[in-house]
Formats: sequence, C-alpha cells, structure tokens
Amino acid sequence: MLAWKVAYPKHFFMSRGNHESKNLNKMYGFEGEIKKKYDKTTYDICSDLFCNLPLCHRINKKVFVTHGGLFSKDNIKLE
Repeated sequence: MLAWKVAYPKHFFMSRGNHESKNLNKMYGFEGEIKKKYDKTTYDICSDLFCNLPLCHRINKKVFVTHGGLFSKDNIKLE
C-alpha cells in the first residue's frame, strides 16, 4: 500500500483504523510477529507510520471518510 501511496499521492489515501495503535498491535500479535520475523526497529517504523496516519479524509470538500470499525454484534443499524 505504501508503494501505491508513493506512486499516486493525490489519488490514494490511507487512514488510521482502530487497530493501528501500540496497545492493539501488542494484543493481537502484530508486534510479536514483526519482532520475530524482523526486529524491533522494523516494528518501531511500522508503529510510527500507523501513529502518523490521518484519522479521516475529506474528499472534494463534500465527503467525510473515516474508519469506524465493525460492531461485535450482528444486526446493528445506524438510525
């Protein structure tokens, strides 16, 4: 995805989701997996990248886009 962002910086947008935090990376195993396969420096780079992703985007000054996560229960509706 980073290659797409570099190739198309004005057309490809990345935003921070609910799992891009140090606590959740540790809880769900991302931290351990990266440190095992690579090293702490690689994990720190990924973590810094996640922490610097924007929380939302505004497209054409009209559309607000953000990651809202998924509900833990089925049949949830926004009304």
